[in-house]
Amino acid sequence: QTMEAVERIGFGHLHIFAYSRRPGTRAAALPDPVGRPLIRARSEQLHALGQRMKRETLGRFVGRRFPVLIETRRQDGSWGGYTPNFLRVRIPTGDGAELENRICEVAIDGLSEDGERLTGRIVAPPETGA
Repeated sequence: QTMEAVERIGFGHLHIFAYSRRPGTRAAALPDPVGRPLIRARSEQLHALGQRMKRETLGRFVGRRFPVLIETRRQDGSWGGYTPNFLRVRIPTGDGAELENRICEVAIDGLSEDGERLTGRIVAPPETGA
């Protein structure tokens, strides 16, 4: 039922954690607790569904352009930032430009290999303030 409900709602991101009994709560007194192996199996299924749904959600933004707030330079020299709707974007750039705390127009080209963020390229450099 949980899997069906999650898929029907269409979440773009899931935060999943396993239930654990807490003394003094009503739930702790319920009969027939679910065993650890079943909890683990259900969690793995939900994680797999969440990853698929995240990829699908992010995939709907490929081919579009967004102003992206560039926040950090990554160890590989690329930049990381966020779209106005808080989607993470990785921007590979080798030109040495200082983009931290700037907003750049970015064309979204695809998804990162792990499916956790969008990838894009700068199509309009940041405006310089006078």
